[in-house]
Amino acid sequence: MLNQVNRVEIAKWVAESQRPFSIVEDGGFKNLMKTGRPDYYIPSRYTVARNVKQVFKKTHKRIAKMLQVSQQKKEEGILNPKISGIRRNIEFWDQRVDLAEQ
Repeated sequence: MLNQVNRVEIAKWVAESQRPFSIVEDGGFKNLMKTGRPDYYIPSRYTVARNVKQVFKKTHKRIAKMLQVSQQKKEEGILNPKISGIRRNIEFWDQRVDLAEQ
């Protein structure tokens, strides 16, 4: 379980900070991660790449579900301000993309 948590956190860090997957093979990174925890599990770059894709897919599904719930609540006249804010931002982004393509 702990290894899985570590893998997810490393994948999130690599993706959010736009690091190359191979950073987990860097000697300095390995030393830093193992400082005080010599048995700390460091996944391979291939595992990190796979985990980034998995985290992306799960996040994508979660956002899609939030937007679907938002649409249902909109139709019922009940809106969650957080979700409607996300929806407005996505709609705005879509409009900007549409304008750029014209």
